[in-house]
Amino acid sequence: MRRPGSRSLNARVTLQHAQPGSDPDGGLTQTPVTYQTDVPCAVGPGKPERDVEDFRRFTGLTEYELLFDDDPGLGLGDFILWPEDPDDIDSKVHNLVVKGVANQAGRGVAWLVTATERV
Repeated sequence: MRRPGSRSLNARVTLQHAQPGSDPDGGLTQTPVTYQTDVPCAVGPGKPERDVEDFRRFTGLTEYELLFDDDPGLGLGDFILWPEDPDDIDSKVHNLVVKGVANQAGRGVAWLVTATERV
């Protein structure tokens, strides 16, 4: 596999590590800590899955695949912020949670990240 070209990496994302902590009641929390901004990648959203949970509340999950040309340094449970239009301050920002990271070619030239957005 060849390294992805700059034209195919047309999205810009912010990468965040999940910092574990606890709330006042002793429950576990994960606080996002930003470590990289304006990282180029390609974003491929999947088909959204909608469901009705208890109490007739609608929920949805959308799977995403993101392609990076370098190791993004992400781990399971880390966060990715993807604005649909980085030039528009009012653009929708997707909050993604990392499910997996793979070195696609085995040579470090293309990294595939799978992530989920809960709506």
